[in-house]
Amino acid sequence: MPTLAEMARIKAWLLATRFTIRDYLDATVLFERLGEEGTREALRTLDTIYPQPSGASVLAEVVDRLGSARPVDIAEIDLASYRGLQPPWNDWGYVASRGRWWAKALADLLLRKQEEDL
Repeated sequence: MPTLAEMARIKAWLLATRFTIRDYLDATVLFERLGEEGTREALRTLDTIYPQPSGASVLAEVVDRLGSARPVDIAEIDLASYRGLQPPWNDWGYVASRGRWWAKALADLLLRKQEEDL
């Protein structure tokens, strides 16, 4: 059974590579469960665990996608009736606001990592 940190890394990877509502929602909920410090710790090694052939940062892609809050299937899915979600997670405005909050928190982690690499 994977830990919450492992699930958060997997969902972050899926958010970076697929970018569906399910990935956005699941990643955001997992980050909320882990809290800020737990999420930072879980994703600190994301680029090492999931290296890209191009050398691009998976964490940077996650930050961008959380910030944009525009999953590829957003027009097709109504969260109000999606998979039995309970408030507030069945409200896209709420989900997007929490995702954008995480984008800011993880952008800070990304910038700190880049400073350490200098």
